[in-house]
Amino acid sequence: MLNINVINEECSRNIRNSFSAVSKKFVMPSDFLTKDEGVMKGYNTYDRGSSIYSSVFGYSEKIDKLICVNPIKSRYQPEIGDVIVGRILEVAYKRWAVDIGAKQNAVLNLSTVNLPE
Repeated sequence: MLNINVINEECSRNIRNSFSAVSKKFVMPSDFLTKDEGVMKGYNTYDRGSSIYSSVFGYSEKIDKLICVNPIKSRYQPEIGDVIVGRILEVAYKRWAVDIGAKQNAVLNLSTVNLPE
């Protein structure tokens, strides 16, 4: 039991330390985030002059020297290896246009599909 308590105390200390490096607040588009010179702008932010602003509704997150905004509602961002379900929007010459719920429609080349004979 003593070993488990020591491990739990160490884990909770690490969690507290990691949360202390992160600060979050609700922001709207064009809200001022920071003017610090040492801060890098992350995703869903833009800079105007030496200031960084939010470009979406969401929660700003500053981790060390990076500031970004996590949107409240976001679209799917596909990655290599993801299995997806989509709706065929268009059948064209040697390709299909597929709605996968992302920012853009996917294009599926018929040459890459194993069709039944």
